[in-house]
Amino acid sequence: PSGIVGRLKSIAKHFRIGRQEDSHEFLRFLLEAMQKREGATMVNDLFGGLLESTVKCQQCGHVSRCRDPMMDLSLDIRQAANVEAAIQQFCQPEKLSQSARYRCEGCGQTVAAAKQFHLHQLPACLTIHLKRFSVNLHTGYPVKVNREVGFAEQMELADATGLHHYRLYALIVHEGSGCNVGHYHA
Repeated sequence: PSGIVGRLKSIAKHFRIGRQEDSHEFLRFLLEAMQKREGATMVNDLFGGLLESTVKCQQCGHVSRCRDPMMDLSLDIRQAANVEAAIQQFCQPEKLSQSARYRCEGCGQTVAAAKQFHLHQLPACLTIHLKRFSVNLHTGYPVKVNREVGFAEQMELADATGLHHYRLYALIVHEGSGCNVGHYHA
């Protein structure tokens, strides 16, 4: 696609022709460049949604809510058999441990808490990023998660506004043995 390659600098200044780049990073920079050029409305209407994060105090029950815009869902796939399971895991409550204790706005104490993500408003076009690369905790080096992850051609997801029907439109695949080796194809 010479029209895109010839304009890499307008998408992201650090991109270079012939240098390997991450496809998810490219998409994020491309959407950001489109927002700047075309106006935020068109891109947000298609790809924008809202992710709600709640933190619930385990002592007094106070719930703190924060809504942030999202352009995609980045899903951990190390324990998920398929995309739907990865989304369920993403939305599961996470206990904040002793080392990451929470200062509650309700009771003013530093307490144990549960953090959870909710899909508050889903976009018309949902982009899902499967986290295929992670860090080996023993060596500190990046490794590729080579496990098979299933996905359906059609999927239904619910948010605060109702049920959304999605159809798989495109797929980008990294083929290669590691983080620094391989090619993307669609």
